[in-house]
Amino acid sequence: MRHRAQENGDRLHIYSEKTTRRMTMLNDTTVFSEEELRPLTDTACTVIGVYLTLTAIGALFGNIVCLATCKKSQKFSRKLHAHLITHLAIAGIALTASGHVMFTVSAFAGTWVFGDYGCVLAAFLCYFFALVCSNIHVAISVYRYIEVCKPHLRYFLDPRQSPGIRCFALAASWLYALFWTSLPLFGWSKYTYESFGVSCSLNWESRDLIDVTYIYSSFFFSFAIHIIVIVFCYIKRNVAFPSKC
Repeated sequence: MRHRAQENGDRLHIYSEKTTRRMTMLNDTTVFSEEELRPLTDTACTVIGVYLTLTAIGALFGNIVCLATCKKSQKFSRKLHAHLITHLAIAGIALTASGHVMFTVSAFAGTWVFGDYGCVLAAFLCYFFALVCSNIHVAISVYRYIEVCKPHLRYFLDPRQSPGIRCFALAASWLYALFWTSLPLFGWSKYTYESFGVSCSLNWESRDLIDVTYIYSSFFFSFAIHIIVIVFCYIKRNVAFPSKC
């Protein structure tokens, strides 16, 4: 019993050390006051690590299967739709293999282990690839809307009749994401630690004008507009023309 009590005491001492390291790291960044810190318990960090691992495995498997399916059919692979789905899968794999992995490792370690520059890099990569995926979803919804509801414009969707359409759709998806996600690297807001101490993201909790304006602008141009376009396209496709859908 005494030996077991000593082991439990040692374990609690280790846990408290991990929590202290998380709080010290966050305090050193001068991002959060002591009242704003919300350090996770070691059990919570482990649960998050397991969850992130399982989602990463599922995402990698699904995206690899998607790539293989697109490449298998020669006829389908020549369509714009196939190129969009292929790049969607590539962005998903890149998201999982970059920032997602860094968050997972840090969750199991109980604290952020990649330093300040790694924090900025992980947050940027996650936001960038996630926004690429969102942009491509918008492009796919517009493609399906034109395909069903605007048959007289279908020639725009055929790379053989409109050779530049594929390059435009893909370049717009990637460059639009690069524009918005690179702004914090040049001083409009910033990427920083989240208050839990095992992940990084945009400076969501700041009340400074420079951070608030970026958050609202990013929300509108990188989320709200996307939702509006997608909802419009699918409502038109599925409600206005039910016989064609």
